[in-house]
Parts: sequence; structure tokens; C-alpha cells
Amino acid sequence: MGGLKEALVIDREELKDVKHLPSADEIKELAEVAFNHTLAFCNENKHALSNLLSSNGDMQFYQMIIEVANNEFDARVPYLFGDINIKEANVKSSLPFSFIKTLYINTSVNLLMLWGAAPDSLSINEIKSIAGLIQTKSPVELIQIYKSYLN
Repeated sequence: MGGLKEALVIDREELKDVKHLPSADEIKELAEVAFNHTLAFCNENKHALSNLLSSNGDMQFYQMIIEVANNEFDARVPYLFGDINIKEANVKSSLPFSFIKTLYINTSVNLLMLWGAAPDSLSINEIKSIAGLIQTKSPVELIQIYKSYLN
């Protein structure tokens, strides 16, 4: 867990160079650098992570990963979306911020779990590209992108 946290902190440093709120396309491009160390760490430890996160793995480890991801999401929000008053947003919005956060985190963690289950199926660069897409595209848009590759 310590190595994962360190990699996330190093990757988050890349976001400090962005001096404006990035557009969705810029966020997608930032995935190329904002996950470098994290994905390299996951790749180096893919067998252990795969075992711990498998259906026969350690549920407590999974919960620890979710907690780390929650903390990292909170740390990155100001760089990517500006200051959001989460309590106020949850009160005024019909789409609570906590739902958005949970969807984002679970999608990201599940991407790593899928990759871990078949670690040689995709390269780190392909995973970065997918990470950028899942951060910025709706499921409907992702299906359209997928269908365009089939044609």
C-alpha cells in the first residue's frame, strides 16, 4: 500500500503544472502522465495485486484500495475541476457528488482489477488511454467509440 500511495503522490505532482481547469479532452490527455508511476507500480506488482484483488483474494485489501482511491480522488478534484463545495453540491443537486465519486473510483479500480486478471492483454499505454477515456466519456460514448473500432 505504501508503494501505491507514493506512486499516486508522484503522479499527482504532474497536475500541479496545469495552471487552468482542464477540459475533458485535456483530462483525457493528462491520464498519460497522471498515472505513469501508479500504473508502473501496478505492473511491477501485477501478480500480487491480481491475487489479492481476485474473487479468492483479500476483501480487506480491496477496501484499503478503495480508501486510497477515495483519498486520491479528493486530492485531485481541485486540479481537475476546481473547488467544489461537496456538502452544498449534495444538498442542491439531484445527482449527489458522492454518487459521481463512487462511480469514478469503482470504474478506475475495476479497470485495474480487469487488467490484473489478464495482465498481458493490454500494455501500460493502452491502460492509460482507457483510463483517460473512462474519466471523460459516458458509457454511451464508450460504446460508440468501441463500435467505431469494429467498423
